[in-house]
Amino acid sequence: MPTLARVEFQQEAGWHWLDHYHAAGGAASGTVPGSFRFGQNVVGTDVNEPTSLLVVNTGGTFNTAVNITVGSLNGTGGTINMPSGKTLTVGALGTTDSYAGVIAGAAAFSKTGSGTMTLSGSNTYTGSTTIGSGVLQIGNGGTTGSIASVNVIDNASLAFNRSDNITFGGTITGTGILTQSGAVS
Repeated sequence: MPTLARVEFQQEAGWHWLDHYHAAGGAASGTVPGSFRFGQNVVGTDVNEPTSLLVVNTGGTFNTAVNITVGSLNGTGGTINMPSGKTLTVGALGTTDSYAGVIAGAAAFSKTGSGTMTLSGSNTYTGSTTIGSGVLQIGNGGTTGSIASVNVIDNASLAFNRSDNITFGGTITGTGILTQSGAVS
């Protein structure tokens, strides 16, 4: 297995590479669906791999035209581009995960599973954010981490963990807990 790849997809059976994704220093872009379809759990045109790990590191770009469900999302940077009307669902493995890149597009984001998902990049996706279980944390105690989503449905736990003053201009609804750590605006 190469070390420090820009975009990796791990299934239970081992590491698999998406079309046009290579180890650090190689090409770092690709589109799903392609000739590699994430294994056997594709439902229609969607990718449904709740026991898998998606890693997008600095310099990597993950483009998709379908709904994506993965068990875990991690990475040091890069961009995940999601189209309008689609959803990126993460967290079914219940692990503690951190993604420092950008989730972009008019798509939605959904957090499932008992673990904590930390988003510390400047996310620009404009669809809704849904927290069904576990914790969705925005920021990791520093001055980065944001979501552009205007509608957050919090049925578990939403935490803002920033050391500076920020303002969230969206609407938060649901039965979950809201936590503000660090500076308060």
